[in-house]
Amino acid sequence: MSEDINNNVTFRTLFFRLYDRQIASGACTFGQLGIPKSDFTTMCTNKEFRMKREIIVNAINKMKLSDSEASELIKKYDEEEPKD
Repeated sequence: MSEDINNNVTFRTLFFRLYDRQIASGACTFGQLGIPKSDFTTMCTNKEFRMKREIIVNAINKMKLSDSEASELIKKYDEEEPKD
């Protein structure tokens, strides 16, 4: 994915864009991702919710994303980490 296309996109938006593409193509199934259903549902309905990083990294690996897509998604996740 081109960096300028994703520059102003949130982690959540980019995650769902890539997730939808991979599910639709058959590259993976929801069950293979290891995301708890309650976390996924909460992420769908609550813009402030953040899954644990380990869950996201595991899901990214199982979605079979390109290296650049995986890097961009992790970068977005880390950029949006709440500041203390």
